[in-house]
Amino acid sequence: MSLFDDKLSLLLNHRLTWLGARSNVIAQNIAHADIKKAPHKEMRSFGQVLKRHGAIPTKNGQQVRILRLGDSDIVYNKKKRLIESRKC
Repeated sequence: MSLFDDKLSLLLNHRLTWLGARSNVIAQNIAHADIKKAPHKEMRSFGQVLKRHGAIPTKNGQQVRILRLGDSDIVYNKKKRLIESRKC
């Protein structure tokens, strides 16, 4: 058993993985802000991601060690825009 093999350390690791993926999605939104029809992307909430991947620690110790995030964890929202286009 490792020093960082407890439930709290694993949840912190999952949270950091989720925050890293979320910052990448936000950076992509900013990079594509000037494109009119580019969809606005958002990450699912941390709780939803944990439930979808079965990464919530249980009493019997069964839990996901590595959280692998993918396109299914990103929600597309075409209504929100970071920068509204202005007509000059």
